[in-house]
Amino acid sequence: MPCKDARRLLLPGKKNMMFPQSYSVVIQKPFLSLLVLVITLSQTGCISNWLSGSDEDLLDNSLADWEQVVTVGDLTIPLGTNQARAVSAAMANSLNNTGGDPEISPAQDIVLTEMKILQVENPNRILQLPTTAVVILEAIIPAGAKKGDRIDIKVTAPKGSNCISLERGYVLPSLMSEKLVLGGRIRSGSTLVHARGPIVVNAVREGIESPKLLIEGVILGGGIVAKDRPLGLRIRDSEVSVQVSSQIGAVINARFFSYDRGIKKGIANPRDDKYVGLKVHPKYRNNIRRFIRVVRFIPLRETTQQRAERIVTIEEELLHPDTTQLAAMKLEALGDISIASLKKGLASSNSKVRFCSAEALTYLDDLEGIPYLVEAVRNESVFRHWALLALNTKNHDLNVVEEFESLLNAKSAEARYGAFDALRKRNTIFTMGKTFDLGEEMDAYQIRSTADPLVHFRLEGRSEMVIFGSKVQVQGPIAMVRPGGMTIRSLDSNRLRISYFSAGQDDRNIVCNRDLSDVCKAIVDLGGSYSDLIRICFELQKSGSLNARVEIDALPSSNRVYYVENEDDSADLTASADDEFNFLEEETEESIEQNSFGFGTLF
Repeated sequence: MPCKDARRLLLPGKKNMMFPQSYSVVIQKPFLSLLVLVITLSQTGCISNWLSGSDEDLLDNSLADWEQVVTVGDLTIPLGTNQARAVSAAMANSLNNTGGDPEISPAQDIVLTEMKILQVENPNRILQLPTTAVVILEAIIPAGAKKGDRIDIKVTAPKGSNCISLERGYVLPSLMSEKLVLGGRIRSGSTLVHARGPIVVNAVREGIESPKLLIEGVILGGGIVAKDRPLGLRIRDSEVSVQVSSQIGAVINARFFSYDRGIKKGIANPRDDKYVGLKVHPKYRNNIRRFIRVVRFIPLRETTQQRAERIVTIEEELLHPDTTQLAAMKLEALGDISIASLKKGLASSNSKVRFCSAEALTYLDDLEGIPYLVEAVRNESVFRHWALLALNTKNHDLNVVEEFESLLNAKSAEARYGAFDALRKRNTIFTMGKTFDLGEEMDAYQIRSTADPLVHFRLEGRSEMVIFGSKVQVQGPIAMVRPGGMTIRSLDSNRLRISYFSAGQDDRNIVCNRDLSDVCKAIVDLGGSYSDLIRICFELQKSGSLNARVEIDALPSSNRVYYVENEDDSADLTASADDEFNFLEEETEESIEQNSFGFGTLF
């Protein structure tokens, strides 16, 4: 195909065709007041198409100096790279008399219908109890999600609900699926997510006990994805043919493959003349959008001379901060032949060039970039998120494990927790500390660290408490009285008494030492929740009674601004809007597809 024609396909602003939809929706007029299936994402809930349209930020619209070479991206549009949303209604119980009789609504109707299917006796009476509430569940299902993956579930009380707080609530098992109106009845399609678990209200995350934040929350890791989300490439309309589809599959499989029981298998599957299915290479499991970008930079055909000339051109792009990011991925797409070129970037005086080169080298399984990534995790907050993703591809390498262990002593909470998280995934964290028991719903670790003591709580993915430091203690005289009937009082310099008072029950007391791990265990044994632990630790820190700082979700951001270094490489950095270091590897709320199925504003 002539070069100019190939490049015209990538003109900015050209609307991409959607892959044929997997589902159909029929809405009958009598039910329009009950169910609104097409909504904007600024409103509650929807289900984005399971295999939906392209992301413009994954399409490279720039002209290259080597235009005579056609790449996979010239002939394809990525599909399934967006986030999908699923929504449902469910019942929460175990509330502290803050629920109550729900308003008549579609959400209530759905919960009652499901309770009747399960043959629950007197469902209306149960929903009227002050310990129960009807809630809306919303799941964000990421691109490339696999069956069995755990995701967070957003929980909110419906508009007009009598519920005043979801604190201590527990959502009973719920199936989140497509909802259709067929034959005059609401019908559920295939199940997308299984949801259940305890609610952590947003008031805990924000540290503000406002009425709105008390009726919003999340079930951490409470959703289990029910089926794989497909990922693939659609052949552009002007290029549709079995030959093109087969050629694209062949070049991708020549670059990316894995072994299953000793058998070499490619990751691309040309299904027909219009579509090539993709399996995410294990190395890119946590960075799917980089994987798609790299795949789309793979050349379809080129001579040896063309490749040599192109590598020279890309090397020049790699060494310039404005073009280094894309140049590194172009070289990464070529495979091992690019390693020598990428190592030239490690010698650059520019931190962005060094980082992008080291990142690509690591995805190519070359270890020479590892020290640069570790340094980025330790000291460069703008690169930290991406450095951790790259390093995690090598977390079974003993040299990388040692680097992670050294980062447990870093000053930065993000670096320290990022290293812990990587070691936890490798199941080697126990050599650096110990676990302590906070019940089945929570993970708890105490990790040796020479840095200032730190207590970290996670509010994304799972309920987890990590204490960095061996002597984190509750200090001095203390007399804390918390809402809900729990008190903490000092007995002497070595012991605390923790008590719990509840109407209609005998008072319960536990005497423990001042180590924070023992204090937290006592609180949980008395009926305290994960939310209680977070609140109590922050109160102890605020009053000066805890010899450690407390952090929530010290996870590096993927959208930080890169500042342009001055020519003298001094510490005086200047911001430039054109040089924002934004990899565009993460979806934003606005970019999620809006041609969706789901329940609308009546919720």
